[in-house]
Amino acid sequence: MSLERVARRLDEAALAPGDGGLPPRESGWDDRMWAALVRARRLRVLEWLAASGLSILNVLDASEECFLDVAARVGVADKALAARCLWEALERRRPIDPWIEQVGRVELLLVAARVGARHTRAPTADGMWTVSPAVVVDEADPRAMGIHERLPQYDVAEEERPHVLRDALSAAAGAPQPTTLLAAPASELEDGAILMLDSVTAGALARLRREPAPLDSVLATLGRACCDELRALRVLVPW
Repeated sequence: MSLERVARRLDEAALAPGDGGLPPRESGWDDRMWAALVRARRLRVLEWLAASGLSILNVLDASEECFLDVAARVGVADKALAARCLWEALERRRPIDPWIEQVGRVELLLVAARVGARHTRAPTADGMWTVSPAVVVDEADPRAMGIHERLPQYDVAEEERPHVLRDALSAAAGAPQPTTLLAAPASELEDGAILMLDSVTAGALARLRREPAPLDSVLATLGRACCDELRALRVLVPW
């Protein structure tokens, strides 16, 4: 078996649910070595998530343990899904401070925008339109972005985490006031984006997700400028 085929088998085993299975006989590795390689490959995805928006992982205990549990349960090929499952597992583990919860929600949107939709159809002037399935909408306080920006971009030593987290949370003021935020998908050439939606736009997009509509109807509801921006960001796509 070639080195490329072994590497491909390792990727397949690491990204899929389960314990990684047994090593290819041709690789010459024993079960312990294979398990260590699968674990290391999965942790590379965790590092990618932390670098792509989930900075809160750098200051929360048990992130690695919870992530490996998620990898075994649902796999990590879908990074956005793995990120959501990881955050849910961390929330179940212990009570979460309201502002930490808001940071988590904002950072999940950042990951969703980073992953995005790599292949979308080009916008057209006719036909039915809908909201891209890659778009993620959630309720979060936009001020949580300021806390996110204060978090370190590296894994913090366990004994330093409480102090670093308190320092980041010092930017919070009062109780969170969630509003509707949207993660616009990335493309092969452009980064994604996070948008704050008013109630009219949020309601219109929710209806479009349920029931696609002709372009004229979308223009009448959202207006030309808003519609053009959402199409340019690949939020609105042909159905």
